[in-house]
Amino acid sequence: MKKLKDARYDIIKVLIETGKITTISDIFIYIPKTIVYKELSVNFKRFVRAITDPSIFKLGELRELAEMFGVDAKKIVDMAYEQMAYEQGLTAKKMESKFPTPIPK
Repeated sequence: MKKLKDARYDIIKVLIETGKITTISDIFIYIPKTIVYKELSVNFKRFVRAITDPSIFKLGELRELAEMFGVDAKKIVDMAYEQMAYEQGLTAKKMESKFPTPIPK
């Protein structure tokens, strides 16, 4: 039997798309952590730490979050990246110098 999607996921999608949610931690203002962590099938303590430090999330977990909320995976990854930069007090320019993007050949 297919598990029903939580109706709040659609609200999260709209809030992300309209820019009301800009960080991973903002998501959990609108939906309980327990709902999401159970669907992701991850350890709760690690999940809570990852919400405040998105570098703890695995890339696959960020992709799964995007699928749950029906948004582009790149958007969730970008949100995690921006939150991580903000938490570390880095500007985008400083972040780029710390983690340079390779130039495609």
